[in-house]
Amino acid sequence: MQRTITPARYAWLIDRLGLNQSSAARFLGISDRQSRRFIAGDIRVDPAIAMLLELMVRRAVPPDEALRSIGKTDGQLSRQVRMR
Repeated sequence: MQRTITPARYAWLIDRLGLNQSSAARFLGISDRQSRRFIAGDIRVDPAIAMLLELMVRRAVPPDEALRSIGKTDGQLSRQVRMR
């Protein structure tokens, strides 16, 4: 897998997962601003986020299923969960 992705790839991945910028931010546990900055190319997409999104798309795992599989019910990954 790639270590980083382009802004267009980030936008495409979240779209494939049925997310918009705001819902992607909520799911990933980041701010709306950070998600917008990923798409604008102002900042790089964190490699862990890129790998997660790529894997979810390749394995056809919708966000709600990913959250259920780790026992989350609040609709968002926490920083602690992502960093394990």
